[in-house]
Amino acid sequence: TGEIPSELSEATSLEILYLDSNELKGSIPASIFTMTSLQQLHLYKNQLTGGIPETISDLTNLKKFYVDGNKLQFRVPAGLGVLNNLQYVFLNDNEFTGDIPDGLGDMRDLRELRLANNNLVGPIPNDFGNLYDLEILLLNGNDLTGAIPKELGELTKLASLRLQDNDLNGEMPTIMCLLRSTKLKLLESDCDGDSPEVVCTCCSDCF
Repeated sequence: TGEIPSELSEATSLEILYLDSNELKGSIPASIFTMTSLQQLHLYKNQLTGGIPETISDLTNLKKFYVDGNKLQFRVPAGLGVLNNLQYVFLNDNEFTGDIPDGLGDMRDLRELRLANNNLVGPIPNDFGNLYDLEILLLNGNDLTGAIPKELGELTKLASLRLQDNDLNGEMPTIMCLLRSTKLKLLESDCDGDSPEVVCTCCSDCF
């Protein structure tokens, strides 16, 4: 319990930091984002508040960033996009707001991106189609709008795509349906009922 001590940043050579599932409160100290040797940062399942500063872009060795299951707010930092070593980004089940920032499609080593169950608005960025190693993309449970970009069809390694509980509209791109015959086993959207928000004849589940 309690808050994350800022003195942790004095461990300048630390590569892995586990602080998950501890009922920690308060904001993430800015000093944590000066620990440039960090490769893994595990802060999930706490009660952390506040935002993630743009100085996260200084953690150039970071591969795994887990802050899911907190009460984090404000915008998703665009600084994530410059972290070329990131493979796993779990921001789900928080209170993030605003658009998904441009540039996240530059994280070319990304395997999993979880943004589900926040308060994100605006469109799904077209540059997500550049995340060629992505296997899991969870965007469900937000307030995203617009059409589902056909660029997502470039993600040939994608196994799970969850889009339900948003305000998306239009048709599921044909290229996404073609992926269903390969690796894409889980494809979910708001396609249930006689007048669905998303027209999808190939989704594994409709909501």
